[in-house]
Amino acid sequence: WSKPNLIPVIVLTRGRSGSTVFSDALEIMMNGYVDTQYPITMEFADAYVQRSQIYFNKICSKHANNSYSDEEVLNPLIPLPTRTSSHAKLFGFKWKMLAEFTYPRMWNAFKNDGGKVIVLERNYLDWLISNAKHQTASVTASHCQDEECAEAMKNVHICLNAPHVVGGIATLDKQWDVFHEALEEAGVDYLRVWHKDLFYSENRTEYWTQILHFLGRTDAKVTESILLKAENGFLTTSSMNQRATLANYDAVQKALQGSGFEHFLRSNDEPTPPGADVACTASNTH
Repeated sequence: WSKPNLIPVIVLTRGRSGSTVFSDALEIMMNGYVDTQYPITMEFADAYVQRSQIYFNKICSKHANNSYSDEEVLNPLIPLPTRTSSHAKLFGFKWKMLAEFTYPRMWNAFKNDGGKVIVLERNYLDWLISNAKHQTASVTASHCQDEECAEAMKNVHICLNAPHVVGGIATLDKQWDVFHEALEEAGVDYLRVWHKDLFYSENRTEYWTQILHFLGRTDAKVTESILLKAENGFLTTSSMNQRATLANYDAVQKALQGSGFEHFLRSNDEPTPPGADVACTASNTH
């Protein structure tokens, strides 16, 4: 993208991190500031090219063995969009983090054109729990917009292979370190936000207002009613009490002691909810 009419925006995230609800809600609250032809809800998921919508709906032709170069990755980013409304200012996509793919030349080009990055993170233990939960659940929907689906997901209980949890969290931590270094080296303007703050915090409207200001909507002030409307019917399928889903919480807590990742444990003093005290089996352990 060379000298675009619009500011490029990337939502840098992972699956199961709230990026679908986040991107949809963000575009609604930006109130026409996002180019409708190239919305940031579109997904570019590097190694999963064959399953993703590629930026500008172009297919990158050279992705054999995931070995394409920076230049080949940039191919789908051309041509530039033209304004589809008089006050649209942003365009972009979601990009799923994988530690092997940082594309330094892309970040340099992105910086030169005033691009902005929102890094959407989720508590790493919550991310492992959510991933396992959706692998176990009989409900096939990635997101729930009706009560029956939401209740079915809330009643899924899983176990994590406790000795492997530290390694799983370390991998996620390393992914962020690699991208963090790339963003800092290129001098890209970025804002890192957390799933809990945006969807569960008592002052979540302040975090959303901060994001809108970061993207240029300095006149915006998000209220709870605006946020509920923007979330557009997506229902919560998880609990802030990790014991509500993670049946072997105590074993995971023990495994994380001394690892440096204990801060991702959130329910040490929480009771186990009724019905969540289930046995770990081969079918529900991940």
